[in-house]
Amino acid sequence: MRKRTLVTALSALAFSLGSCGLASGAKQGSSDGGAADNIAAQIAAVTDEQLQGTSIKLARFFGDCDDTAAHQTDISKATTECEAIQILTNKFVAENKWGIKVERLGGANWFSYYDALNAALASSDRPDVAVMHGSNLPDYASRGLLLPLGDELGVDLSDATDPASEAISFDGKNYAVPFDIHAIVSHLNMDILEQAGLVKNGIYEMPTSAEEFLADAQTVKEKTGKTYIDIALTNDPMASRFWMSMIWQQGAEFIDVDQKTAYAASDQAKVALNLLVTLAKERYADVTHDYDASMQAFSRGGSAIMYNGSWAVNQFTLEVPFHYEVANAPMLFDTPVTWANSHTWEFRCSKKRIL
Repeated sequence: MRKRTLVTALSALAFSLGSCGLASGAKQGSSDGGAADNIAAQIAAVTDEQLQGTSIKLARFFGDCDDTAAHQTDISKATTECEAIQILTNKFVAENKWGIKVERLGGANWFSYYDALNAALASSDRPDVAVMHGSNLPDYASRGLLLPLGDELGVDLSDATDPASEAISFDGKNYAVPFDIHAIVSHLNMDILEQAGLVKNGIYEMPTSAEEFLADAQTVKEKTGKTYIDIALTNDPMASRFWMSMIWQQGAEFIDVDQKTAYAASDQAKVALNLLVTLAKERYADVTHDYDASMQAFSRGGSAIMYNGSWAVNQFTLEVPFHYEVANAPMLFDTPVTWANSHTWEFRCSKKRIL
């Protein structure tokens, strides 16, 4: 589904742009998306002439890769997330019959993306389509900032998984097109683990308890001098994802959905936090690494394990100079769970198109 979703979403958006232009009197800020009530009729009225030369404003993160994907339209050539997004965008621009162009709105660094998106939504230069994590969607949908989507847009969601479908839904309506589901995994430098004597019969068995986890960390440190696990602990939410996962693995929660409250002082939360503190104090992890530094350190062979998402697998497979394998994220308590999220594509009429 992922390889065609962005192209499909951009094609569908081409029609929604026309409908936005026809949406006279649309009320901004309404939770039902204003003009969306009559969107089917509006889309049906859009003509080829109206679509000719239209420009779509696309807000996204995923980094910059113009040097490798600026003119590429063959998705099989993509090796990174950035290249996949850029190539799919190029493919739409090259193949759509109306000559529609795609204008990108910032977003090279994802950790500053939502700040930039919020600023754009508050201005007259709003994006028409934006990438968004499923966990962020309810906030924006509840404030009437996203266009509710119906069958009239022609996006087939029949092959979407249940988690993907849930990620695009809020208050009984769909507000996005699902793109992927991504989870944290363990990226392994088998050369370092072998040097530490932790590989048996060609396999590294991931620890199944906090005690085993810290014992392996100490072994790697003593025998190789390398970092055991690289987690982006600075200017990145990766540490919080580790912390949340360790709470869930203990069968606990830190958010009460019904009461809309968070509680971070439970015994399970303290155990999870202490585990992170130990990794930092014993220098089993490097506290100075942000996301880019973490990626670079692992790629250069500086750490035995990298705590990162499934999105990095293709890149590491092609680029790292060592024996690379992938395993489940650390499962150190009784309940085997890990952090996961979804990327989705949301539509939003630009302010200048709402009359």
